[in-house]
Amino acid sequence: TGNGAIIVENEVATIADNLGYDGPITIAAGAGALLLNPGGMGSNFGATTVQAGGYAALPESIVTGEPFNLAGDGAGLGALRVAADRQATLSGPITVAAESARIQLGAGAQMSVSTVIDASAATAPLELALGTGAQITLANGLNAAEGIHLSGGGDVSIGGDVDLGGTN
Repeated sequence: TGNGAIIVENEVATIADNLGYDGPITIAAGAGALLLNPGGMGSNFGATTVQAGGYAALPESIVTGEPFNLAGDGAGLGALRVAADRQATLSGPITVAAESARIQLGAGAQMSVSTVIDASAATAPLELALGTGAQITLANGLNAAEGIHLSGGGDVSIGGDVDLGGTN
């Protein structure tokens, strides 16, 4: 509980039931974090930052206001991953780093984001990799300076303003 920092390095950590924690979580290159429930991330005061080469996985359905800072492609499987047939409802800010990021949903997974995904600093397209039957809903828009790259057999729904920096 309290402040401080959780830094995940060179391993895959399972993080759950951390309700009194107010600090940031950093997932380094080569590491991963299985975020089992919203309490695992603590309060919404500290963001979860995924560095290039690391990943945050949501293996269970989850509703959270946690801010996420994403970088890289998570070794090709997504810096932010939602497991097959699970649902993630995210209401905290999602910011994509300069090197861009990959968000990946397993088959049948659903992700609903109620804030704008901000990839305005990215120097490469934001990657959305959607398994068969997966769906991502960006309710309040997307700001992706270098556009987006969609792959897989899922659907994307975007409401609000969309700024793709003049590219698609």
